[in-house]
Amino acid sequence: MGLDAFVMCRCWQDGLATPPPIPAEWLRVENSMFEIVDEHDTLENSMAVDRWQYDACPHPNMEAAEERVANWSAYRLFQTALKHVGWQHFPALKANLPEANGGQMPAAAAAVVLDELAYFNAQPQVGEETRLVNEDTAATVMVYVPSYDGVVCQGPGYRSGVTPSGFFLQVDGQPKFRTARFEQIVENGRATLTDGERSVVWPDKPFTGQRFAVASRTLTPAYFEPIVESLRILCEVSVATGNPVAWT
Repeated sequence: MGLDAFVMCRCWQDGLATPPPIPAEWLRVENSMFEIVDEHDTLENSMAVDRWQYDACPHPNMEAAEERVANWSAYRLFQTALKHVGWQHFPALKANLPEANGGQMPAAAAAVVLDELAYFNAQPQVGEETRLVNEDTAATVMVYVPSYDGVVCQGPGYRSGVTPSGFFLQVDGQPKFRTARFEQIVENGRATLTDGERSVVWPDKPFTGQRFAVASRTLTPAYFEPIVESLRILCEVSVATGNPVAWT
């Protein structure tokens, strides 16, 4: 799950698309999507329009750009980085980045966002990342997402994750284990986590590895390059076509 976006091409607006399978006056564009007027909105007509839209012009599905922005965790971390630098530098991003799937960003705002993305990329650092790492391999096991209060995994009766104050486990809403470094001992497929002073039975399948620690590192804009690049492409196409960025 995550955030995707697209920009509709101008072929329909400019009369360059092939004729639709139903009378053109039965169609309208709402929120960058074709809709059929109510009195003709049948399943048969809807399926015909979907088939037509896919190859009605040189742009697949009549989209001039289509991008995967990020999964939700990475997206929330990007918002945290913008907040760290200062939302006052990103008024268009603050106003137009969605909190859920759906909605649009107008082309006029996309033009401003391009400048804001350039400002973001010019920063020497954009915050810190707190993560749980496998000390034997340096592989990241969990990443702290402030928007989620650090919760990374949860199941029946438990929640677990990582924050700057350590890895934590809650059971039935009560804190059971919090530590900055621990060892995992696996016996008969069950894992016990211990930091030498406290131990707890881990309620999920064992982690891969034996020794784990919470670590932090400074983030630079390069960490968010995939998100920034996707947004840049979407915004440039939005400005060029005059059509909004549609969040999906």
